[in-house]
Amino acid sequence: MADIKIFNMVEATSITDTDLIVVEDSADTKKITKANFKETMGINDKALNSDLTTHTGKLVADVGGVHGLAVTEGTWTPTLIGSSTAGTPTYGARTGKYIRVGNKISCFGDIAMTNKGGMGGNLRMANLPFANSGISGTAVFSFLLGITNAYTIMGYVDNSEVIFVFRNNTTMTSVVVADVANSARIIFSLEYFI
Repeated sequence: MADIKIFNMVEATSITDTDLIVVEDSADTKKITKANFKETMGINDKALNSDLTTHTGKLVADVGGVHGLAVTEGTWTPTLIGSSTAGTPTYGARTGKYIRVGNKISCFGDIAMTNKGGMGGNLRMANLPFANSGISGTAVFSFLLGITNAYTIMGYVDNSEVIFVFRNNTTMTSVVVADVANSARIIFSLEYFI
């Protein structure tokens, strides 16, 4: 549509979702211009749709995809051990799931132990799905049962293990196996880099 003087514009001028309305109001000119955005920018529907479908979230998971970002997920079996004597604990249930986005690992798990099996020393969680890069990660315990002073427990990923610690205002002290009941249960999440 060509330029239309405001006083000559028909009230029922239709506008589509790709039209632009430009209002120019200066001392010399007063006009409204209607233009189709796609035509003005040289965009056709086929090219627009093709470009959008190549950048969907589904393709981010492709190794070497348009973003070069690999996303994988899987399961793993978390294991509790002692630092001086690993022991052979028994479990009622152990589940773990991980998501890897590039070099970042996010893990989620639930451990329900039925017997400590001779563990000794400080409490550790081993058998992580990937060894970390040497940068400490985080451990968050959303549920702890059967561990003395569990309300003060924190954790971090060090090498390929999760270190359990008691924390107060000034110190951190390792959680020893003696503080753990045979029927301990731990629900947790971890984040670290590989």
